[in-house]
Amino acid sequence: MLRRLIGSERSQSMVEFVLVVPIFLVLVFGIIDFGRGLQAWITITNAAREGARVGAVYAAAGTAGTPTSPVYCSTVSESDNSTIAGRSCHTAGSLPRADVAVGVEGALGSTGGPVTVRMTYDYYFITPLGSFLGGFVGPLHMETETDMRLE
Repeated sequence: MLRRLIGSERSQSMVEFVLVVPIFLVLVFGIIDFGRGLQAWITITNAAREGARVGAVYAAAGTAGTPTSPVYCSTVSESDNSTIAGRSCHTAGSLPRADVAVGVEGALGSTGGPVTVRMTYDYYFITPLGSFLGGFVGPLHMETETDMRLE
């Protein structure tokens, strides 16, 4: 009888393992995707701030769309670092250029006027967490906007 009880403890631990692993994997996948998503959002926020700062010191917009109709960074020259769009896309260099867009409004305006830079990014999950938790398989659309006064 003692041997039968010992054998059932192995089965019990296997059942507990099977019950705990999915919860653990969801937690790990969530941490990974949340960390990468937060890093992407911080990157585009910093890129918009850099572009607005360049625009505040009276730089041209470059190959940029408007805040309502932005242009993807893949169309902006990688060597362009002196225009608003070039600096913004250069600063967001750790993200795929095809998924990052920049829009500028108010560049080369009058002193004291606003220059607005809007950056957008489509974040794709790298883990299967999105599809696992309710069919969220599309990209997560992120956008940020920065205004600065022209000097």
